Amino acid sequence: MTSKAGSTRDRILAALAEIVLEGGLSDFSVQGVADRCGITHRTVYRHFPTRESMLDGLVQQMSDAMAAAGGAAQVATVDELPHAVSRNFAMFTDHEALAKAAVRFSVGTATENRDRRQRTDAVSAAVAKLGLSDGDARLVTGVLRHLSSSRTWLLLREAGLDAADTTAAAGWAIEALVASIRDGLVPSTTTASEPIEPTPSKQKK
Repeated sequence: MTSKAGSTRDRILAALAEIVLEGGLSDFSVQGVADRCGITHRTVYRHFPTRESMLDGLVQQMSDAMAAAGGAAQVATVDELPHAVSRNFAMFTDHEALAKAAVRFSVGTATENRDRRQRTDAVSAAVAKLGLSDGDARLVTGVLRHLSSSRTWLLLREAGLDAADTTAAAGWAIEALVASIRDGLVPSTTTASEPIEPTPSKQKK
């Protein structure tokens, strides 16, 4: 059973997410959050002593939900990433306002937290098992980490994809990248000045 304190905290963060989505990061106040929740200014401060702690609470709630869903922080191999994406993206969709607000806040402030670092470290450890050079491993980790992130989920949703297509697209991109690496196509084999030539399409006879 959810405690009254937990319920109040969740209501505050839900109200904050709505306000951030409606007006942006700068367009909210403690009083505005309190009014939307139907509680007092003092009650909000009891849970979040500062405006910044309220925003941090939004990001932390998102991180906790991702950990509970079994996301990138728990992968041991790159082959597990598509499944982690599927679980996390489903959670983002179930808590869409929270997810969108948390992403926009973290992007807008370039904030970093321990949980995000843990997810990056887990992906890095999984990539290390592919036996790549340090330089290639660093680049591959960055791309896989981005593809499995809440930021990619939001970008794909804003590009017009629905929930199912967003999950399918990210999972496909990860699988395609890993397959190409196993076929020997890694960052150090290509450069921006030497683009990959497209495979000629088969002509119909």
